[in-house]
Formats: sequence, structure tokens, C-alpha cells
Amino acid sequence: MESIEQNINRLIHGDQKSLSVLKDYGVFKTYNKGGRIYPDKEEYFGFFYIVSGRVRLFTSSFDAKEITIFNIKSQEACIFSAGCVLGYVEFDIALEFMEDSKLFLLPNQAFKDLCQSNENILHFNLSLVSKRFKQALEVINDITFKSLKERVIKFLLLNAQHGVVQISQENIANNIGSAREAVARIIKELREDGAISTSRAQILLQPKIFEYIL
Repeated sequence: MESIEQNINRLIHGDQKSLSVLKDYGVFKTYNKGGRIYPDKEEYFGFFYIVSGRVRLFTSSFDAKEITIFNIKSQEACIFSAGCVLGYVEFDIALEFMEDSKLFLLPNQAFKDLCQSNENILHFNLSLVSKRFKQALEVINDITFKSLKERVIKFLLLNAQHGVVQISQENIANNIGSAREAVARIIKELREDGAISTSRAQILLQPKIFEYIL
């Protein structure tokens, strides 16, 4: 059975040298659900891989509204190393752990050295950066050009499991960068229209909600 380092080395298209670097310089850390950290203040946040759990990457606006940039699931990776577009953003980025999570972390300099010494890892880096950048641009596009109602519906559809979204209205607001009161109005409209039904911290999607995306 492959070790976690071997799995990661295969993911980044590495070789024996990179596997040695992962084993020598990588560390494992665990974080509790609901915990938050700021990667730029953490020495080891160059490259990280979600061994288990789920992480929300978000930023806060000047008026303290939170905006989710993207979520990272188990067996996925992200990069905050030099050379990554996220390393040059001018605003604070934070991570919130949506579940108890275990991460594999590789320091900035170690990952930078791997990219410089291995063309395959560099290509992996560029591909992952491109993917995350597109996700960030999609969020900006939604905020700029879509109505709040469209953003709420999109969030519900993307986060539903078997037609149910386990989340509070405040958390929806935090994820899409809006006020809780505004989200509450949209939820009320959707409920009255028969697109959803609600109970405490739970939203059940009804077939009518799909009419909004046709």
C-alpha cells in the first residue's frame, strides 16, 4: 500500500528525488472543525494536500463580509508558494476547516525548489494554479454580474447532497459575500415560490428550483 507521500508524489508527477524531499521536509498537521488559519502567517503553507477533511478558502471584504473563493476536498491540493497566483493577492486569505481535517504541508522554499528542478512538477504547479485561478475568477464574475438570488440558487445546487443542504442562512451569506438579512429574504422568496422547503439549519430542494437554471 502506498504511503501518503507516495500518493502525493504521483499526483505532482514527481520522481525519486521529489519523493525524498516530501519525506524529509513535509509535515502532517491536524485541525479541528471550525478552526481558522491564515496561510501567509504559517511557515509550512507552501504546498498543502488534504489527507482527510474539507477546507474552505475565503477572504473578507472591507466591511467584514466573507467571500468563499473555493473549497478543497480530501485528496486535493493547493499552493501558496512563490510562483502561485494566490501568493500575489493583495488581500488576506484564510482557511476554515469545515470538518476535522488532516493536512500534509510542504514549506514554500522546498516546493519552489522542486518546481525549479523538475519540469513535470512545474507543469503540475501551473495546471493547479490555473484551475484555482479560474475558480477565483468565477467567484468574481458571480459577484459582479449575477443577482443575489442567482448566487443563492447556485450555492444551494452546488452544495446539496441528495437534495438537502445542511447549512444556516448566516453561513450561506458568509460563503457568497452577502448579508444574512438579504439571504434570508431570498430564502423566503424561494420557499414561498415552492422551490425549497426549510427546517432548522436545513434546506430541502424542490423540483421547481431547477426551473431557475433553464
